[in-house]
Amino acid sequence: MKKSDLPPQVLPEYERLQSRAGGKIQDAICRGSLPRVSTRYRSEFETIAPIPCVDCGQQAQTYDHRDYLAPLAVEPVCDSCNYRRGMAADTFTNHSEYWTRLGFAGFPETEAHSDG
Repeated sequence: MKKSDLPPQVLPEYERLQSRAGGKIQDAICRGSLPRVSTRYRSEFETIAPIPCVDCGQQAQTYDHRDYLAPLAVEPVCDSCNYRRGMAADTFTNHSEYWTRLGFAGFPETEAHSDG
């Protein structure tokens, strides 16, 4: 599933969850409970031990969420594997009751699984 496959009324909530989860990861990094995976944002005085991508073993560059409703359940991945993994579909498949509570009855059962 791609973002463009989402029903338009669901997209704002998905993006809100995505932003919130990213903020929680940044907070965890700042607190030291998650290591910084990328050298892109380090200071010149900070040393970072390489963290491998869980999919291919290359240097990880980001944390990937499979489920934005579990914001700290992440895996370190490189950019190409993150792209290959696609969007956090578990946000839909594992939480149909959440989407029903928000008024999106029938989602994701009908829309999220229409690709196969």
